Amino acid sequence: AFLGDLELARFLADQGLEPERALGEARAAWEAAPNQPAAHTLAWCLYRAGHFDEAAEWIARAMTSNIADPELHYHSGLIHLARNQRTSA
Repeated sequence: AFLGDLELARFLADQGLEPERALGEARAAWEAAPNQPAAHTLAWCLYRAGHFDEAAEWIARAMTSNIADPELHYHSGLIHLARNQRTSA
């Protein structure tokens, strides 16, 4: 079974490389282990692939755990800006 690789997905998304591959890795990782880091990575990969509405849904899911992670908040802001939601950003 394909488990996905969060680190690979995050690396590809951070570098702007192979957005669809990153997205596939992130989706598979979420299916294997649905947790906050997987939701965050999936949101970031969706954003980098240009799927802003779906990214917003996933970043909201990642934010519910109230984790004090500056990168999570930064990614949330970028996703909201991409959707022209300046107040939320």
